[in-house]
Amino acid sequence: MTKNIIIIVLILSFIGVVVLLDIPRVQGIFDLKNQIKEQQKLLEEKQNLISIVEKLRDTYESNKETLNKLEYIIPGNQEVSNLIVQVEAIAVKGGLILKEINFATEEKSNTKNQETGSGEKQIAGDYKSLTVDANLTGDYAAFEKFLTTVEENIRLIDIESITFAIESETETSLFNFNVIFKAYYR
Repeated sequence: MTKNIIIIVLILSFIGVVVLLDIPRVQGIFDLKNQIKEQQKLLEEKQNLISIVEKLRDTYESNKETLNKLEYIIPGNQEVSNLIVQVEAIAVKGGLILKEINFATEEKSNTKNQETGSGEKQIAGDYKSLTVDANLTGDYAAFEKFLTTVEENIRLIDIESITFAIESETETSLFNFNVIFKAYYR
């Protein structure tokens, strides 16, 4: 029994001597363990950030079609040729003939949260508009259809003025319509 106690005391004293004599190494081991824990936390945070970025990328990819539609509403440049095709297609769809089309560029610079006269706040950024002057020929019903189609068109267009004159007084009166509108772009 005393042998066992002596053996246990010797083992404990040996461990104590090793630990006391090797305290800097033991402290270094504890420091390394703490650094490992910190690095593991950093790794977990980075993995969480990577998963968030991947989710955002997936969300962007799934909404890419919607974002592309926004590019059609207010394109990044004038896209005059596209606008000519759109106006002509709208005119033909309504039953009108596009005789002439002219363009003029205008730059608007609105500051954010600008107060309007009615007390509403208008939130807008910098944009440019392309003034389009289109001369069309056709009957009144066709012109109504033209206006409806312009209103439903995906590109943002504001009609500013409409003037018309009778071209011929026949059974179906034809009119010359002059439509001035603005098409916006960034």
